[in-house]
Amino acid sequence: MKVSRPGGPLGTGTYWADIRTRGGRKRVASAEEVVSVQWERTADDTSQATVVLPVRKLSTRCQNALADAYAWVHEVRIFRDDEPVWEGPLYQPQWSSDTVTLPCRDLSAWLDRRVVHGDYNHTGVAYDLSRHAEEMIRDAFGPDDPGVLEHLVSYPSGVYGTWAVVANTAQASNELHNFAEAGLDWTVVGRRIILFGPASPLGQTRQLNEGDFKTDALTITQDGSVACTRALVVSQDLDQDEDTGQIVAGSTPSLVVRGQYGSAAPDPQIGLHEIVITDDSQVPPGVESATLTAQAEVRGANPIPLYIGVESGAPLAECAPVGIAELVPGMLVPVSSQNTPRSVLSTMQLVSVQGEWSESVGGEQITVNLATRGGVPNGAGAA
Repeated sequence: MKVSRPGGPLGTGTYWADIRTRGGRKRVASAEEVVSVQWERTADDTSQATVVLPVRKLSTRCQNALADAYAWVHEVRIFRDDEPVWEGPLYQPQWSSDTVTLPCRDLSAWLDRRVVHGDYNHTGVAYDLSRHAEEMIRDAFGPDDPGVLEHLVSYPSGVYGTWAVVANTAQASNELHNFAEAGLDWTVVGRRIILFGPASPLGQTRQLNEGDFKTDALTITQDGSVACTRALVVSQDLDQDEDTGQIVAGSTPSLVVRGQYGSAAPDPQIGLHEIVITDDSQVPPGVESATLTAQAEVRGANPIPLYIGVESGAPLAECAPVGIAELVPGMLVPVSSQNTPRSVLSTMQLVSVQGEWSESVGGEQITVNLATRGGVPNGAGAA
């Protein structure tokens, strides 16, 4: 799923939709006339889409198919020109004399209707969260797979943790959201649920400049709140049974420094900035792991980073050098600002993308939400 070849320019598109049976296996009708279309891709959450169709402009076959459309029985696949951009189960179909409205959810919505069926106890060793999430998803869809598992994509997240659950006591969607809160990233594109994380960004687009947005709201911020010249990683130290590895009842917890990085002497320019990072995992980190965590904290804050702020829901211009296939949450997006008093090139990460086409407006708008990952002045080297 990782994007290796940049596309673009973005251009403009027209929309149409397919109505399919559950699992996307069989097309029952195509709607080439639409009143409006809204779709999105988002990180760490279920995305939504809505297609509004004009009843009187549809073929008889399409009208009959829509009359029989049923939530969870049918799916909608949305096309931009000839490229599929979104698909998922029908959620709350609505019929009126003039229009049929098809609100949908992406395929991760099925996890809201599934439990974890097996007993899992991975508390002895911390595994990559992608491994836990993949195991959980395969369990949830095991009894009835709506065309998800063969398309499931899992990359190492680089975030480790333990996981335990008792059969039939946990909603699958809640477990996935818990993994996301612990550092896992996930998104849905078409039929693919994609698991990834800080260790495996999904790729990188070409650089975007001010002219690639239909907005002037680019701002530069230096974030002094992240300043750090020395970091220490600590965790609880509890007595464990040598044979079982279990915590001894009645043992008193105490915090122990597992690793550190940076100098205790003040920096000649910004002074001494120290932080303590508490590791709450049941398995204490080793010295090497804790030191790497502290090192990443210090290096990520030196020099104090400059960020480009792109307003939420910034619309992309038609000339933007990206293709729709690249606009996947998790992609890195270099953004350059040259028209501000301080020029900056910042690598950001795509959090969500929204597409909208309306007959009344007569055009398309693609908007993005980007999260900062750090930046340096243009022409300067990173520390």
